[in-house]
Amino acid sequence: MFKHFVQVLSLLTRFPRCVGVVMRKTAMLVVAGSVALAAITIALALAPLLEVRIEGVVEVSSALKTVDVNLVIDSEEGSQDIDLGEIKIPKGKVVTRVVLLSREGEFNISISGLLVLKSEDRSYRIPMPCAISIGEPCYRVMVIIPGYDAPMSVEEDTYRATLELNWRARGSGRFSARLYLEKVE
Repeated sequence: MFKHFVQVLSLLTRFPRCVGVVMRKTAMLVVAGSVALAAITIALALAPLLEVRIEGVVEVSSALKTVDVNLVIDSEEGSQDIDLGEIKIPKGKVVTRVVLLSREGEFNISISGLLVLKSEDRSYRIPMPCAISIGEPCYRVMVIIPGYDAPMSVEEDTYRATLELNWRARGSGRFSARLYLEKVE
């Protein structure tokens, strides 16, 4: 096939200019068709020698533990301790993060918290001042809090998790927030 391509190109150089333009365009179409035919011929010449069918079932449990908390705030100031159950934490660094997802109504609120992780051998306390603040001033000491403002090193263990929340509030409405304890990669 390459031999035919070279012959077509050599013929093109022998013709006068006006005939050469027509012939070159025709030759290019012939060459493109030949290349396509060669590709199809090569593809048809392939015969499979091995076929591996891979199927599997994946049931990897996530380390993510989800706890729903319905916080009823019916006083201007208050607190609530919430048992979050046990959580297995690998060795490394962790940090908490609070995200306000939605709010509706006319209210002001400031919520601070303390996440306590306790095992038989060790205990970690992560203060979370001003975790949620909507229309309410919130004052905190300006120091970097390990586990809240910056990653905190923890040892691998199964911990009992407790969340202590304190609030100041006025008005009425609803809000939705998420508290995450995340492993820093």
